[in-house]
Amino acid sequence: MNTIPKRTTWISILALVGLAVIMTQVGNLLMSGRILCVNQGCAVVESTLVIPPIWFNAVGAVYFFTVLFAGMVTRHKNHGDISIVLLRVLLLCGISAEGVLVSYQIFVVQTFCSYCLFICALILCMNVLVGWRQTFCALLTFSTVVTVFSLLQFQNPVRGVAASGLDQGTYALKNGSSAQRSFYLLFSEECPHCHRVMEMLDSSDARCEVRYNPIKEMRAEGLPFAHMTATASYDPAINMSLLKVLGLKTVPILIEKSSGNVRFISGGDAIAEYLKRYCFTQKENKPISGGLQSLFQESNNQDECKVDTDCGSAPVDQSLEQSL
Repeated sequence: MNTIPKRTTWISILALVGLAVIMTQVGNLLMSGRILCVNQGCAVVESTLVIPPIWFNAVGAVYFFTVLFAGMVTRHKNHGDISIVLLRVLLLCGISAEGVLVSYQIFVVQTFCSYCLFICALILCMNVLVGWRQTFCALLTFSTVVTVFSLLQFQNPVRGVAASGLDQGTYALKNGSSAQRSFYLLFSEECPHCHRVMEMLDSSDARCEVRYNPIKEMRAEGLPFAHMTATASYDPAINMSLLKVLGLKTVPILIEKSSGNVRFISGGDAIAEYLKRYCFTQKENKPISGGLQSLFQESNNQDECKVDTDCGSAPVDQSLEQSL
């Protein structure tokens, strides 16, 4: 640690540069209300902040001021060791935060903010000036954060469903008289339990609007039921992807969306009972509320088909037919 105070002059200079750049940014935000940047990536990143950009920059200013103060104190004999430990911790915290910000730009917004990258470079240089051990720890921390980000999927499948993201996977549509109830039926062409549900929905008494979303390419020519209207195109991969993300391995799955809320019902018996209650009654029911509601019920697999297995020849549980 004895060599570190000799390098704190450069660390203090870099911290002062960072502080000056951020204060310039704060001043520009106060005067023009816009962030100062050489490319459009800064504006994209700024638009994703949940706090005002000026407060975000203020946090950065406090950080660089603290690093500057710690660097200056390292020259003092009575507080040198304590300030060096503080300086090491501060620089590792800074590179960790920059790892998150850079990863966010790479994997989420997929654009780079030149201003953010400049700040990241300053913090990395300060870590290097402390020594090779600090450099190793900083690079390890930064790469770990980026690696973890690369393994994550930054997409909410449930929100996609609520926003009608499954429309592109719709093979056919059945119009209904109820404006409050709208369903997606995820099914397999080879699944007899799915066909039982589809036969139920094909009834003229069914008042709900239903979109039929197969998990595989349909092989049969023409529409299997009279009240279906074919869509111009469909992509079954969208439906299969949703099942994989949600960890579901069986069909049929009924998805109801209403005012941004989503409800799932799994298994032929549960779906039939739900549809009987809400699609075949003359009483208008209130739409669902309360956000995501999971109604995945435990099943003995007698009214479901596994997505990776052909159960077309399997015996069909008659309980579903009786419930219709």
